[in-house]
Amino acid sequence: MRSPADGRRVARTCLVSARMRTLGVAILGLFAGLAVGFLVFSELVGRLAARDGQVDAPWTFVIGFGPQLLAVAGAVAAVLIDQRRRNR
Repeated sequence: MRSPADGRRVARTCLVSARMRTLGVAILGLFAGLAVGFLVFSELVGRLAARDGQVDAPWTFVIGFGPQLLAVAGAVAAVLIDQRRRNR
């Protein structure tokens, strides 16, 4: 015969497992977004530098912070996609 504590233990284990999956998906999305950011912004630097040989000041901030912003966007998108697929 199962006690009520067994039900709470199973629910807690499932909750920890779901949180670990969400953390794993977020880290995967972070690295995927960072990789996409480096690819996109390295191409942008190449095109801007090929035009006149140097990159102007506003573009340096966009290029500098672009990969990090895409990494965060990738992590958020991965978590949202995972939650939507899990709730189906």
